[in-house]
Amino acid sequence: AAIMGMFFRKKVLLCEVEGAYGTGDPSVGSGTTCLVLNLSIQPYTGDSISRDFNRFYLGAQQTLVTGDRVVVSFDVEMASRDQTVGRTQWGKLIRACGFAQTFVAATSTTFTPASTSLESSAFNFYVDGQEHLVAGCRGNVAFNISRGQMPKVTFTMTGIYSRPTAVANPAPSQFGFGWGDPFPVSAVNTPTFSLHGYAAYCESVQIDMGNEVVYRDIIGHREAYIVDRKPKATFVIEAPVVGSKNYFTATESHLGSIVLSAFQLIHGVGVNNLVQLDAPKVQITNITAQESDGFLAYQLECSLLPDVGNDELVILTS
Repeated sequence: AAIMGMFFRKKVLLCEVEGAYGTGDPSVGSGTTCLVLNLSIQPYTGDSISRDFNRFYLGAQQTLVTGDRVVVSFDVEMASRDQTVGRTQWGKLIRACGFAQTFVAATSTTFTPASTSLESSAFNFYVDGQEHLVAGCRGNVAFNISRGQMPKVTFTMTGIYSRPTAVANPAPSQFGFGWGDPFPVSAVNTPTFSLHGYAAYCESVQIDMGNEVVYRDIIGHREAYIVDRKPKATFVIEAPVVGSKNYFTATESHLGSIVLSAFQLIHGVGVNNLVQLDAPKVQITNITAQESDGFLAYQLECSLLPDVGNDELVILTS
């Protein structure tokens, strides 16, 4: 028989939240087929150590990999709850990025940052008849909400390595089940943007939770940990006249005063379609002037700081 290659475009990702770290397998559990874009995988990576023998000649040395692991990255559309299942399907993903979930049936789902008891997820990465189980995943999440585009949530996950196996592809009838439909970013579909008490005209919102993920492979145990987070945001807004809003006075920390105030964005229209982002304490650290369609725009670099703790960015879907 002829030897056939595998098509990279024929790939699917399944996910589930693990009951115990490193034990998940979405293909035999309550796995969700993820509706993802830009799916990529480093199926085998780690740290290298060289054997560094002494010898009479020049040349490369043999190396050994330690901390063998897998890195999976992908985007999902920032849609709200699906009316069929009543849940935010990408909640299974963000819960492995240091967020805790509060689910109110038929009403809303809230995701808040956590510092203890962090959950983990497991993935099945399928590519044209090959399956790669990646258990014990934790990672980082970022949001990209830009005018004229579908709002996206980007995940970068690190998990435990296992060898790929040859399997049948999952049933296509399950692809995308329970995932809500998105709204492109626009004035109508994104009705609320507020930063430091001012409803600026906004072109884009980029938020990176800045999770520091460490993969520890030590005697007796291996695990991907989130050991810290430093969320940052970049907002591009149409520059307001200083008489309407002076963002410079809120940025001038060199004068010995740090100004912290709130951010809010609401995206979507109607029940079960809303995604709301709230940050209670935002510090603007840099302002860059730029041109946009002939208008003056400001790119505001910001840090998202906690107020009472574990509240730097609260996500509500309803």
